[in-house]
Amino acid sequence: MSELTAPQGVQFTVCARVHIGGKYYDMDALSAQQAAFIADKLNVQGLNAALAGRGRMDTAKSPPIEEVFPDFNE
Repeated sequence: MSELTAPQGVQFTVCARVHIGGKYYDMDALSAQQAAFIADKLNVQGLNAALAGRGRMDTAKSPPIEEVFPDFNE
């Protein structure tokens, strides 16, 4: 979570969250392994959007999501 100030002097708080399996996770609270997992998935998602049906990328090297987020199936 970060405190930001607009040029007009208004202060506000922002936070980055990711939605996984019906739960929201605060990006600042993720472990290094969880953050790397999310980064890999987002990179592959962006590449697949850029390829637009001409090819498909996969994250075969990534561990299963249940291993990275133990509470995924709860």
